[in-house]
Amino acid sequence: MSEEADTRAASNVTHVSELCESFDGRFKDVFAFKPAFAFLDAPFHLIEQNISIVAASLKAFCSDRVSLEMELIELQSDLALNQRMKSGLTAPLSGDELQRKSPRHGRRASLDQGR
Repeated sequence: MSEEADTRAASNVTHVSELCESFDGRFKDVFAFKPAFAFLDAPFHLIEQNISIVAASLKAFCSDRVSLEMELIELQSDLALNQRMKSGLTAPLSGDELQRKSPRHGRRASLDQGR
């Protein structure tokens, strides 16, 4: 009976190993975004040295890494937004607030209106 149990245990170990490999393969792209998820979870607790790591993890979405780093630093420097997050107000900003907060957003909106 112990030989049968050993065979079953070996089969289970093999199966679990295959599941781990499958999981790692399936979600390896998601693991690459871990710094970005941490930033989104707590944007004001990230130290400046890690901003480049976050920007690197988002390179698939933004080709201009330097601009992205600057946007992240500006976001962290926004005291009003920081206070809003600390007070528990997590409702999305309105379009007017976004235009006031982001010069890039404001330029894009004005360009869109000119069409």
